[in-house]
Amino acid sequence: MFRFNSEDYPARIGIQLDPANPSGATLTSGTDEICIGASAIWIWRPQWPTVDSSISDPLDVEFARQESVAAIGGLLRTLNNKCVSPADAMQAARWKVAQLAIARTVGMLVPESLVTSDPALAEAFAKRGPTVAKAVAEARVVLGEEERSGYVQALDNAVVWESIALTPVLFQRKIAKIADLRITIVGRHLFPVLITTPTGAPLDFRATPPRECVYNRPHIESALASACLAFLDQFGLRFGAFDFAVDSEGRPWFLECNPAGQWGWLEDYGGVRITAAVVDLLMSLRT
Repeated sequence: MFRFNSEDYPARIGIQLDPANPSGATLTSGTDEICIGASAIWIWRPQWPTVDSSISDPLDVEFARQESVAAIGGLLRTLNNKCVSPADAMQAARWKVAQLAIARTVGMLVPESLVTSDPALAEAFAKRGPTVAKAVAEARVVLGEEERSGYVQALDNAVVWESIALTPVLFQRKIAKIADLRITIVGRHLFPVLITTPTGAPLDFRATPPRECVYNRPHIESALASACLAFLDQFGLRFGAFDFAVDSEGRPWFLECNPAGQWGWLEDYGGVRITAAVVDLLMSLRT
């Protein structure tokens, strides 16, 4: 296994690619040569390339970065069949608004939703029933060494509606959930885990320390399993981490799907063997 940190490229990692022979593509790191063209590839949050510090002119720096992105981006796209999920499929699947539309198309229950920067529309939506606010993309921002994260919030009477005009917000009807359901799919294999947070826990289960939650392995109805697989097929994904809110009637409401979601804590607390399935998938893609 080789971990290719894209922020080390091209300053410390080189690339060689013949478009007519992508299986021979290589990365070089020091004296090591990695034949990426003959490898299976897991793409996870690639960072922008780092240009060598010897380039000082700002326009030259931007040109070098632009060329570096084009080279590695082109390489990954020539190796689509070697990727757990192709780069363009992951790019298309990251848009939450599109996810909500596709989820409804494949037959999932989706909370009533509104994306708006209009204060009046937002207020009117909230007055029709319990409402939550969430990021349209993800509530995580990184700037240099600083990182800031947020969580889904239930709206109350303290909302300053005029602030909605500053940037679009995703509003959804609040589901009176009794648990959260995470379904991780690797290839065509489903790994469902029901997550129950303690009484009084924050609405967003990610805000509760994992050790304080209760984990169970639920049965998944065939209709939901088929809908999840159809969702992945719509985007061309081989992996997806689905989040659902489960109401008191046992109905799962689609919230989102992360095309490169984390799963380590689910193995620790939920007893699922996702890593082994990912390894098997990667090995199958090498042939």
